[in-house]
Amino acid sequence: MVDEMTSRERVLAALKWEEIDRIPVFSGKSSVASTLLNVKFNKEFLTDGETIASAELAAWDRIKDDSVGVYANLALLEALGADSIWPDNDYPMFRKAVITSHEDADRLEVPDPKTNKYMLEIQKAVRILKKKVGDQVIVSATLHGIFNLSARLLGTETLLTSLSRDPVLVHKVFEKVLEAQIKFGEALAGAGADLLHIGDATSSPACISPKTYEKFALPYHTKVLQAFKRAGAIASYHPCGGEYPIIDQVGRTGADLLHFSELVDLTVAQKIFVGRIAVGGTVDPSKVLFLGTPQGVEEHVKGIIERLPFKTGTILAPGCGISPNFPVDNIKALVVAARKHGKYN
Repeated sequence: MVDEMTSRERVLAALKWEEIDRIPVFSGKSSVASTLLNVKFNKEFLTDGETIASAELAAWDRIKDDSVGVYANLALLEALGADSIWPDNDYPMFRKAVITSHEDADRLEVPDPKTNKYMLEIQKAVRILKKKVGDQVIVSATLHGIFNLSARLLGTETLLTSLSRDPVLVHKVFEKVLEAQIKFGEALAGAGADLLHIGDATSSPACISPKTYEKFALPYHTKVLQAFKRAGAIASYHPCGGEYPIIDQVGRTGADLLHFSELVDLTVAQKIFVGRIAVGGTVDPSKVLFLGTPQGVEEHVKGIIERLPFKTGTILAPGCGISPNFPVDNIKALVVAARKHGKYN
């Protein structure tokens, strides 16, 4: 099946609600990329820029979706001093809080992307990817949102209870983390990242109320996304987790792309944001991409595409992040289905 546009052209047109040859697709393949090099998805891999880029290019060569990218959030957590346990072949897990007082928050240092070894490796990966794909494919970098990052420093329970009991502490941590997000985002954009993405489950309706979201989350998400745009990048935001109660608010962040979970109907999202903000995501990551079959993936993706009232303004993608143990064949099936059923005249 011959495309009429490059991946980059297709994505940029979809973001502007302009005519496209087919629906773009981001596969989330970075999580499974290491398996194609027969290396483990661990701290050594995720802090080695050359290996990250090699794995991502190998995955893109096999899967051929519309972006290549890196996970930058884990490097940022290490740079901020989070105390994590790194499994042998999976994402790191939170161990204990490193901020337990106002004094700890005052001492928290904002890492410098120009000197921090973890952040430098991610920038190296972005530069390699940009050099390889040039202007043909979108290069992306993913960061955690303000709540997710701060929860790894304070502990999730402390963060959520402090929203009412000690908001001054929360804002102290948020301001430092926001500065780190912006500095790292600017550095990644300077290295060649076309799209900067934040995901934040801890500020979703699954964890906080819409009123609390408006008071504590919305201002910080807006600031970081606007900073990404000023740096010349496409700003993408994944609210994560039953987003309907805040769906009006997320549209006020200034994001260029709103990436929704499988709990949102992409048809509804298109109707809400038509002509204003591009929408994406919603492919079920657990029941379909993890537990399903390639045939089931195709039927699921086909159904999503066929229900769309508008044939642009959308980027198909998993409804949330995927882990290294997802079947690569199912990730490939997502892209094949999007190319097959998302072709427009």
